[in-house]
Amino acid sequence: MIRLRKQTKIANVPRANISRVKHRQQSLTNSIQELTNKIAELRQNKLNSYIFKLERSTECLKKLKGMQTKIQVFYQDESHQCKRVMNYLEESDKHGGNK
Repeated sequence: MIRLRKQTKIANVPRANISRVKHRQQSLTNSIQELTNKIAELRQNKLNSYIFKLERSTECLKKLKGMQTKIQVFYQDESHQCKRVMNYLEESDKHGGNK
């Protein structure tokens, strides 16, 4: 009987890098949910200026999450360039890219 081994790398990209992107996506999903909950809470208190700011933040996080999804797909297709993207994201975080 022949046993098939499951491939442990996708396009020669270490699974740790893919996991890091997935972790960032989950973190963004959690942040979006927290902001959505806060918006609902503030609506009850009729704090419109805060609602507007949080809605904009939520939209930005949704766009960022979409970008993370594209990065994950890109990871699976182009391992060499994906490493560059992750380095760019890490450098962006170091230099305050999440303001």
